[in-house]
Amino acid sequence: MSDKFWTTKDGVVGTAHRNREEKVVDFRPASRIAGDGKTIIVYPPKGQVNGVDPLKLEVVRIEKRVTKVEDLPAGQQRVEEVGFSSFEGVEISATLCRYAEWYDREAEVANRVANEEQMDRVAKEKINFTG
Repeated sequence: MSDKFWTTKDGVVGTAHRNREEKVVDFRPASRIAGDGKTIIVYPPKGQVNGVDPLKLEVVRIEKRVTKVEDLPAGQQRVEEVGFSSFEGVEISATLCRYAEWYDREAEVANRVANEEQMDRVAKEKINFTG
């Protein structure tokens, strides 16, 4: 039995090996795909002993997507940066990072002022409590 290697089958990335006749056999899909900022990492199938190292692919395109989140202040939105790469003609994507950003400047300023006022109140309460 030959060593395992990364390949694709029917648009899915996974690992396989070659049998004695050199045919590709025992295809197993990747267990998960993750992003680390600049790289997409494809992890080998779960439980694969003496398998292959994770496949690391360079991100070739990044898209920003706004996602719905209920727990953000008014005027803020959640943004996901999704990275894209390809392996043997199969496009692979992974979320590289998530963050919240302000799209309403007035709401941002009002939120900042309210936070500062709250911090001032807490600081005064601590002074009154200890002093």
